[in-house]
Parts: sequence; structure tokens; C-alpha cells
Amino acid sequence: MIAAVAALVAVPVAYGKYGAGVEFFPNVEPDYGLLYVHARGNLSIDEMDALTRQAEVRLLGWPGIKTVYTCAGQARDCSPSASVAADVVGVIQYEFVDWRHRPAANEILANLRKAMVGLPGVEVEEGAAERGPALGTRVSSSRCRDGQGLWTPWTARDGVCVETGRCRS
Repeated sequence: MIAAVAALVAVPVAYGKYGAGVEFFPNVEPDYGLLYVHARGNLSIDEMDALTRQAEVRLLGWPGIKTVYTCAGQARDCSPSASVAADVVGVIQYEFVDWRHRPAANEILANLRKAMVGLPGVEVEEGAAERGPALGTRVSSSRCRDGQGLWTPWTARDGVCVETGRCRS
């Protein structure tokens, strides 16, 4: 009995002192990063490509970067799932070399920032990929009864009712 009471007290005390807990999204070096090319105006696809290519040329062969994938065009064409600014004319995704064989990602990004300064008429935004759970649109679903006694589903997305049946909320 005394041993059970001692264990009952000792376990929480030991966990409080030595237990580190669980970290679900530790701060680790990123595997890849994104570079957004911003430009204003009604640009043709050739003009968007030329502006994006200027940033790409500066990025190719960069120490610490293994591969580069470039997409020029409207933001929704290059990143349909991501929320990017409307003035993005190109997205460059780059993969870092293994973290054991390169400088820290923050150091690489600081050097990239310096290298991208001076592109005429273009603003370049770079960064490493975000870690953690994906953030999306809040969706709530309910059912309502129409005038005829039928249950009908409806969905609210960002506070706006999207009708999937005949009843209204």
C-alpha cells in the first residue's frame, strides 16, 4: 500500500521534472522554398515569363540549392491551392541540398534576398516552406428542413451560405 501511494506521487513528480512532452512540429531545416515574383500591370504571358526568368537566372547554380522548378503566369495557374497575391507573375520552387551538406536555410535566404535586389519593375519575395498543419477555409455543414418537411443539407463557407438544396438559413 505504501509503495502504491509512493508511486502515485513519484510518477507525476518525475514526469514534471524530466518529461519533455511531445513536440508535433519541431523547428527543422526546410527541404524546399518558394520565390514569388511580383509585378503590376496588364502583362502578357511572354512579359511574365521574361520577368520570372530574370529571377530564375540569378537562382540557378546557387550554392545550397539542388533543383529549381519555375512557373510563369497568373498566380492561380502556378499555385492553385495556395493563397498568393494577385500581382504574382511567377513562382519559383527550389529544393535545398541535404541539410548536412549546406549552410543553414536562413543564411541561404539572406544571400538570396541580396541577390534579388535590383530587378527592374519586379519585387521578389522568398522564403522557406511553412511547416505544420495546413490552414484552409472554415467549412461548417448543417441540415435544414424546407417547407415540405424534407431535410436538405447546406454548407457555410467563410460565413457565406452555399445552398445545396432549396432551404435558406
